[in-house]
Amino acid sequence: EAATLGANYRMSDSYSLYSNYTLSTDRTNGQKNTKNTFTTGQRKRVSDQLRVYSEHQFTHETIQSGVGHTFGLDYQVNKQLTATASVQSARLDKVDTGLTDRDAFSVGLNYRKDATEASTRLEYRRDEGSLEDTEQWVTTNKVNYRLSPSLRLQGKLNFSETKDQLGTNIIHNQNRKIY
Repeated sequence: EAATLGANYRMSDSYSLYSNYTLSTDRTNGQKNTKNTFTTGQRKRVSDQLRVYSEHQFTHETIQSGVGHTFGLDYQVNKQLTATASVQSARLDKVDTGLTDRDAFSVGLNYRKDATEASTRLEYRRDEGSLEDTEQWVTTNKVNYRLSPSLRLQGKLNFSETKDQLGTNIIHNQNRKIY
């Protein structure tokens, strides 16, 4: 369950400022987690093909609090294909491991033509702190094909691999098919 309140102010045809506040609650491992997130950022259309953004996020949760900064770009290769990239730096204060610095880098592709939409994203994360040192690779992939106005074929594949300071590998994957 979540509620979001946001505002977007268009300074010009190519530049806008935005801000959002989200309050959400979920249950993870049987425990209630409340999450408050305030995000503020800006977007700039540099050319017909290139858009850039920077974002600052302030988060307070039951299990962690933190501040994150993200810079990203979207490059429209052609009418159907857009390439994306982003860099994130964050400082988190986690209940179980204390202060943690997170650096993340991601690249992705989005494709849209007629009845087909598809996207893929690859992300690398590194969390370092006095009690934590993890590396994580995450990929998210999805496809959506519209058979008719009322029928869609969708597929999704998410995969992640996490290596902690002890050298232990934790592998997660998720496959879904929805008709």
